[in-house]
Amino acid sequence: QDKGKKTVETMPLEVYAHNFPDDLVKSLSKNLLLIVDHIKYRKYDLALSAFLSLVNELKKHITDDHNECLLGITLHNMAVINLLAGKEKTSILLFQKAVAVKKSSFGENH
Repeated sequence: QDKGKKTVETMPLEVYAHNFPDDLVKSLSKNLLLIVDHIKYRKYDLALSAFLSLVNELKKHITDDHNECLLGITLHNMAVINLLAGKEKTSILLFQKAVAVKKSSFGENH
């Protein structure tokens, strides 16, 4: 799997769906399509569990700048799901972590 495909698979889903409305199903991995279904049916705990597995995998390879960027994006997606689930405090903490990871990956002036 090439780097570009991996980036598409973990970019914020609402951004991707807006920019490529007919391409979402074709572009996501089976695991991410399952997460989308969990969100669609308001099974937020299942979606978060799947994202947590992804976070744990990304953390194993955090020395790769690309994986650090993906970690920030994944934390952002988890924050959105927590917000949808009504877990505002957890959501805020995850948004803050996502910003910190993205700053580290992209730099202060991105």
